[in-house]
Amino acid sequence: MFSKGFEKTNIITMAYDDIATSDENPFPGKIFNEPDDGQGQDVYAGCELDYTGDAVTPENFAGVLLGNATGRVLESTSDDNVFVFYVDHGAPGFIEFPNDEVMHAQQFQQVLTEMKKKKLFKNLLIYIEACESGSLMEGFSLSNVYAVTAVGPTVPSLGTYCGYEASINGTQINSCLGDLFAVMWMQYVEEEDGSRTLQEFFETVRDNVASYASLHYGNEINMQYGDKSLTNMKLSDFFYGNAKVLAQNRPAWKTPKDAFSAPRLAMDRVTHMYSDASAQPTYKGKSHWRKMKAMSAKMKTLVAAQEATQAIYWSLIEEALPDDENLQELAWVQKMPAKRPSCEVAVHNTLVQSCKGKADMVSSYALQFHQVVVNLCKIPLTGWRHDTSQGVLAAKKVCGDVDHIIV
Repeated sequence: MFSKGFEKTNIITMAYDDIATSDENPFPGKIFNEPDDGQGQDVYAGCELDYTGDAVTPENFAGVLLGNATGRVLESTSDDNVFVFYVDHGAPGFIEFPNDEVMHAQQFQQVLTEMKKKKLFKNLLIYIEACESGSLMEGFSLSNVYAVTAVGPTVPSLGTYCGYEASINGTQINSCLGDLFAVMWMQYVEEEDGSRTLQEFFETVRDNVASYASLHYGNEINMQYGDKSLTNMKLSDFFYGNAKVLAQNRPAWKTPKDAFSAPRLAMDRVTHMYSDASAQPTYKGKSHWRKMKAMSAKMKTLVAAQEATQAIYWSLIEEALPDDENLQELAWVQKMPAKRPSCEVAVHNTLVQSCKGKADMVSSYALQFHQVVVNLCKIPLTGWRHDTSQGVLAAKKVCGDVDHIIV
């Protein structure tokens, strides 16, 4: 946004800020969001973050939008167009923040409604890059609020610039450098002049993402929600500031070679690192043998952790629906809408806290199984829809039995 002429005073940024300083970052102090055969463009340089670390919370996110957080906040009026972009983990019915707290769809929608009441925007454009991100906006309608999500309410999003493609000047990053939806819409904004409509913008980005989604399940495509009359507006109404700097474009984006389903990224990453370390062993020295052993151990640990995560959710189903295998299967495969925030969030938070140190419940791999919680909160036979404490007790029990589950 800054490169397109917006003043930094018009931009508020929240980021946990742990990438540049990570021990696994081969370029300490730098961050890259696309591969490059040369030195690459460090997108961390000059980046001004307003909320970092433990300050990146649902409460502060809502406070920024409503103008009542303790730090910088939105100071817009009914004459301003506002753009909100969220990127992080998601699950059916919520988005997740770095401290493992979540914001449910109904809570997010309440914030948008309150923004409207407080006259904090003329038109509000929202882009959400997260798994199951469509569940944040599904069924929501408010005049002058238009949202685009990376995927619909029941499918994971896609990462890109991963594996061997994630390289800067020949050095492997060993992580994905971008999310496909985000890469595609930022590329479009960089290459256009602002004269296109939001509908043209949506259709082009959606079609580009769909061409990669077809390599997976074919349904990881962008969705649009809310007041679609805003799609007649121009990109320049949201993405372009001072026309004098529009010519100062960055180099053309690299076309992604592939896309990777978010829940699989952790395993794909470790598999890539093991494959790289174990290739042509007779041509490499002892350091590569040590690296191969380390990657092998990491892979075994990750496999065990992912097996434990699935085991916990299966045990939760069996605890909630004993002696009914047909209903248990239904609870595993159905895609029921997330409409019971008190139950869904309480059970999820209990799993996170009670299973901490025993199993991973917050990664994109684990969050895909949150659909199980959504389903159990809705199925009448569990009793959770009327008595959330039953779901909380079940979550505590299966986490207490986690060692037994793993065996």
